Amino acid sequence: MVRKSLPNRGGYCRQPGILLLSVKIRPTNSIMKTLFTRKIGMTSLISEDGLATAVTLLAAEPGVVTQIKNHETDGYNALQLGFGKTKRLTKPLQGHFKSSGASPKVAREVRVTELDSELKVGDSVSADVFEVGDTVDVTGVTKGKGFAGTIKRHNFHRGRKTHGGRSYRRPGSIGPKKYSKVKKCPDRWAMPGGPLSIQKLC
Repeated sequence: MVRKSLPNRGGYCRQPGILLLSVKIRPTNSIMKTLFTRKIGMTSLISEDGLATAVTLLAAEPGVVTQIKNHETDGYNALQLGFGKTKRLTKPLQGHFKSSGASPKVAREVRVTELDSELKVGDSVSADVFEVGDTVDVTGVTKGKGFAGTIKRHNFHRGRKTHGGRSYRRPGSIGPKKYSKVKKCPDRWAMPGGPLSIQKLC
């Protein structure tokens, strides 16, 4: 449970139970401080003075270490974590996850600066590594809102619909023909669909 809501600039998260979020504690050089979660919904907490704080609810299931990469064989240090369970694994994936004894539905890799000597393939990583008051970085996939005009995207005024007016939702003259990045033109509204990181959530 993150004690601060993720931004809702045009809809940050997908439907509950679908979005996969990566939660990392700062600094992010320890694998024991990294966890992949799923968003299950939103709620609010009311403090003693009556202040309501938006809260994002995350399902933090334990993850399994499925692979350990080191600098000697792979050129960098990283750990691969698997989450969830599935029965539909291809034969290559079955052979890949055989050493860990797990059948994860999702597998993600996390780079680290140093490998923990006590961590081995098949070990479990849970949310117990986090404590109340930790500052974390959250990475997820934005929902996206598609293409929109200037009225919805930049709050432009529409044209008059009476007395012969024909230009209702056209942007009109907003600058030279060669647009720059600062021009308020029609484009994808709010944030486009894709990965986004929010830092320093507490």
